[in-house]
Amino acid sequence: VQQQMMGWENKSLDYVAVSGDYVTMYKDDPALSISDLAGMFFLSFNMSDETLANDNLRKALSLSIDKQAIVDNILNNGSHAADYIIPAQFSLDSQGQTFREHIGNPTYNSYNIEKAKEYWEKAKQELNSDNISIDLLYNEDSTLSSVCAFLGNKWQNAFPGLTINLMQTTYNNRLDLMGQHHYQIGLTRWYADYQDPLTYMDMWISSSQMNYGCYSNEDYDALYKQVVGELALNENARLEALGNMENLILNDAAICPLYQVASCTLQNPDYNWVSTVAGFVLYKYTSFK
Repeated sequence: VQQQMMGWENKSLDYVAVSGDYVTMYKDDPALSISDLAGMFFLSFNMSDETLANDNLRKALSLSIDKQAIVDNILNNGSHAADYIIPAQFSLDSQGQTFREHIGNPTYNSYNIEKAKEYWEKAKQELNSDNISIDLLYNEDSTLSSVCAFLGNKWQNAFPGLTINLMQTTYNNRLDLMGQHHYQIGLTRWYADYQDPLTYMDMWISSSQMNYGCYSNEDYDALYKQVVGELALNENARLEALGNMENLILNDAAICPLYQVASCTLQNPDYNWVSTVAGFVLYKYTSFK
């Protein structure tokens, strides 16, 4: 990071990603650009696991996360705490409204430590145990390591008898383990492939290969069939159905959104920067003004 910042200062680099203290350092620099990306980081609960199959346990874990503390104290790069899975500032309808503006924001997994403790007590009774051990899987990355250490510490403090085992591995191995359903909780992410909420919501239909957590809900699958079938040309009804899909998976606590990613960069203003749907810069299409 220090080498990149030196490259920016000596003008050998025209584009540098910044975070943490560097955001504060360059906050008044007109070259600093902060923009929302169509990317979400979230926890995937493996519902084929005997422990994580418990609804109350998943809800206890989800409601006990102070997401704002994560984005403020760990990321500090413009990312947003999120209780939604379909990003803000994404997917415009025919009236120019984003999906979030059209549907609103769900609150199923909003931070509520007292409610989380109620779910925890129910989970212990249903699992017939006062001591529960859970593995939290994530790939090698200093930021993700900090996020998972934060989660483990907060969970164990909130729920006496809970042990969180931090399982760090390579990115590819994490994908392999989650793809084979050999995990309990995995910290993962998804960036939009195209400008439609379905780029997210089709991951959790029962037949999807991306459905790492083995989520299965007949109503969810039925809504998906409507979205890609009879409602395909009925914009309002289709968006409502997609919103209902999102509500179902969040109410079931099959996943827990953590934050929507932001891009915080220093950009040479002499260039016209071109980005992908997800918000990543396409250097080959960037041109000098």
